[in-house]
Amino acid sequence: MLLKKYRSIKEVGALLYKLIFRHISYFVLIIVLAILLLSNAFADQGNVKGPLPSFFQKDLIPFTKPETDSYKGINSSKTTLTPNSGWNQNRNNFNKINSSSKTKTISLNGTPYTDSSETSLSDNGQVISTTFYQFGLLSDDLISYGITPSYSFYIPVLPQYNGASLDIHIGVPGRLKDISYLRVLVDDSVYKDYSADSIPSHITLSLPLITENKFIKVTIEGYLRLTRDVCDDINSRATYLKIYKDSKISFDIKPIPLSLSDLFNFYKADFLIDDNPELFPMAYYLTKYSKTNLYKVRLVNSNENFNNPYYVYKSQNEEASASGNILYVSNKFLDALPYYSIALNDSNVNVLYSHNQNQNTGSNKVSFKELGLKTYNLEGELELTQNIPLDTGKIGGLPENLEMYLHITHTPLSQSQNPSLRIYLNNILIDAFPMEGHADNTFKVSLPSQYLKYGLNNLRVSLVLSVASDACLGSIPKTAMSILDDSYFKWDHLSNNPETIDAFVSALSGNVLVLLQNKDFDPYVLKFLSQVGKYNKNINYIKVLDWDGKSKVDSSGFDFVIAFCDPDALSVLSSTPVKLNAGDFEIFNPLTGKSLFKADYLDGFGILEVARFDNKPTLVFSFYKDSKSIFNFDSINFKDYYKMLGNVSVVCKGNHNSYNIGNTLQVKYARLEGFAYYWERFKLLFIIIIGAIAIYFIFYMYKKLTKPPEV
Repeated sequence: MLLKKYRSIKEVGALLYKLIFRHISYFVLIIVLAILLLSNAFADQGNVKGPLPSFFQKDLIPFTKPETDSYKGINSSKTTLTPNSGWNQNRNNFNKINSSSKTKTISLNGTPYTDSSETSLSDNGQVISTTFYQFGLLSDDLISYGITPSYSFYIPVLPQYNGASLDIHIGVPGRLKDISYLRVLVDDSVYKDYSADSIPSHITLSLPLITENKFIKVTIEGYLRLTRDVCDDINSRATYLKIYKDSKISFDIKPIPLSLSDLFNFYKADFLIDDNPELFPMAYYLTKYSKTNLYKVRLVNSNENFNNPYYVYKSQNEEASASGNILYVSNKFLDALPYYSIALNDSNVNVLYSHNQNQNTGSNKVSFKELGLKTYNLEGELELTQNIPLDTGKIGGLPENLEMYLHITHTPLSQSQNPSLRIYLNNILIDAFPMEGHADNTFKVSLPSQYLKYGLNNLRVSLVLSVASDACLGSIPKTAMSILDDSYFKWDHLSNNPETIDAFVSALSGNVLVLLQNKDFDPYVLKFLSQVGKYNKNINYIKVLDWDGKSKVDSSGFDFVIAFCDPDALSVLSSTPVKLNAGDFEIFNPLTGKSLFKADYLDGFGILEVARFDNKPTLVFSFYKDSKSIFNFDSINFKDYYKMLGNVSVVCKGNHNSYNIGNTLQVKYARLEGFAYYWERFKLLFIIIIGAIAIYFIFYMYKKLTKPPEV
């Protein structure tokens, strides 16, 4: 037909040329419509209705609470929270319990706690009430097992002190024999004494109004018997003393003015800091040096409600001062704060060992005393156990080839008791020694690096005896043991390369550089630094810098970097698990091919990553898609960082999920996948559009080519 109507190929080509250029607008319109359809398809992926996908609503990485269980020996006379380096050191090690009583508690240096309830303040502003949990005395209910359980703790006496009262919630077994009793001692003097049938569930008492001591020691001890056979009671776990974390303490306080000398001596204080990055380190130092756990630091324009807050502003000169409820801070004052702990030194307080001192001297050895650990004295019947906290942050990193030289003295032991000394590291038995006779020995213990972790590690030393049932005739002699403070640790070298978020937060120590690019992060920077100050005392110096997200920053002299920045700034960093500036990404398991997270499911979210800045370990706070997503960080409590067991954590709408990218998981980017990625994802849509264009073109060409020629 074509040959009949058009005599030459030249005429056909001329017609095609004429048709294409005459009707080019139709083809442009079709292409535009196709692009719009594609864009709508992409947009729909980012506006999923209904609940979040199941993979986002649950933790993909099983969370094991990084707590330290402190198991104490059976039948002790003491379970004591000792003031090793003043109240500050108490809170740093929290429930460091010197005991030979079988006790289970949680050590909070590695697992901080938070409480949503606020410390109550009476109408006249003269009484502060709080729980043991909020105050930092207990992180969980404490159970001390044995026939002579005991628990001791210390209450700080500050300039505001005008008396205090306790409401101690306790639990003991029922059906105690009439020979049982429980008593409360204050500063080693008996305050209250209860017989077996009169032990209450709540013990209330008032503390002395006047005391010359810096602390008031409170001890609860008992002699608990369920049978007439002491051997049966000793060998069972049926007798116990339980102290509940909801026990309360109330302080009668007298007002004191804000001053530089008493800046850290309030029982409770709220500070609002001016929006000036030079002042932000104050958030850390205020909570680090405070004598209680009740300091709160926020930005001056915070939306939270505060009762009589104190304000912190930059001084106009080189002098720091306090006027009314306003604190004026100078550069000189900020420079001196890292050395404030030296000013705390007195006969009862030891300056903690500093890993900077270790680096300056080239030493790879530190004694218990230098770490703030005093001599432990234990006494009991069958098992004497002491937990020894080893915080790698205090020595400056994770030690290689770590050895402990343990100096121990004890009362005479006979072979019939089958005595043995057992050493545990993070609840793993790593060594044991036979014990006999009267000993004053030093034991060399190698601590395997595979069982060590960044932050707080729990060493447990147990002297275990056994008595045959036929040798138990109603009484068992008590054994005594001392772990001397000249015991020491020794290692080859230290490393600081935390690969996960929880390890990074645990390892923070030394000098820390904070880079702040986006001012929308300011409230969360203050919140983060103030929480670090409560639970990590190992940072010596913090510097906060404004940063443009592009230029190099001199990080020499700093051990860690924390960056609050936009996604584009990540190009300056190295070893970032997720490149946020590369577009939509997907986290998947390469072994199963299962998708675990897709960025395009959400309009925006906050994200944390462990990376490197100038080859320094770096924790990055950033966001994806929208800077308004920064608000998601407000939902994080400090304990949540210890649940982030991967090197990336996505934070959105109160949820946070961690992913270990590189080791077990991988990430791919939509923008980098090319046409093949989009073809596979939108194959049907592409086929429909291309088919529609082809059909239209064929129909149009057929219509034009079959049209009779004009006469």
